[in-house]
This record gives sequence, C-alpha cells and structure tokens, in this order.
Amino acid sequence: MRQQPRTPRTSIVSEPPSASATIGGGFAFVALVIALLWAVSYPVLAASIVLVGAAAVGVVRTGGRALARRLHGRITELSIPGVATVRISVSPN
Repeated sequence: MRQQPRTPRTSIVSEPPSASATIGGGFAFVALVIALLWAVSYPVLAASIVLVGAAAVGVVRTGGRALARRLHGRITELSIPGVATVRISVSPN
C-alpha cells in the first residue's frame, strides 16, 4: 500500500492589524459620520461653512503670494543677544 506524504496542517494565521485599523481611525470614522449627519440635517449652514472655509484658503494663498512678491529680495536681520544674528531672505517660488 502506498502512503501519501503528510501535508502540514494549516492553522489560522494571525496577522497584525493593518495601519488603518487603529483607534484613531475609528474615532475619525465616527467623527466623519457625525459630521455627515449634521451636514444633512443643516445643509444651508454646512454649505456656508464650506464656502467660507474655501474663501479663506483662497485669500490666504493669494495674500501669501502678494506678500512674498512685496518682500522679494529684502533681507531682515534678527539679533538674538548672546547667541547669533539670523538673516532672513524671502524669495517666491
């Protein structure tokens, strides 16, 4: 009689949890669900908040560029007594 080779038993392999399966990810998911439910309950207020946020980002980006153009080439020295003098120069990208 011919015997077949024994195959090793496969057991359940415990793999470490993925990076997204963390407590922080769980809290973020719950916060997102709550925010979506709030936005559905108050759509006009939610849309207003999103529009104000987008406008603020646009103003900051435009103002930052204008400030960089205005300060281009200007060198400012900051003296830290007893330590050093720091020279700061601004150049736009």
